Amino acid sequence: MLHLGHREVIGMGKKFRVDKEKVDRLETLEYSEMIKLAAVYKILEDEGVTPELLEKWGYYYKGKRWLKIPVSRTKEGVDGSDFLFNTQVYEVLIDLP
Repeated sequence: MLHLGHREVIGMGKKFRVDKEKVDRLETLEYSEMIKLAAVYKILEDEGVTPELLEKWGYYYKGKRWLKIPVSRTKEGVDGSDFLFNTQVYEVLIDLP
């Protein structure tokens, strides 16, 4: 299992701590999804919450800031069509300090 640690980082952005609950969330995902989310956690630990991360994945809901990270996409044809598709995106929400 990937160990990300429990340290707080103050980098270019605001500090971010990967706690046990966030690490446990990794174990519930499929492998490819787990790798993507672990990479995001690593970036957040090393660099903090930067304006660039907020611009790309930032989300504001009920007075709280979140990151909405897309970890997988499923594309299915609509009624046998070769041109129309439904795309489902599985996203993980990460609450920010």
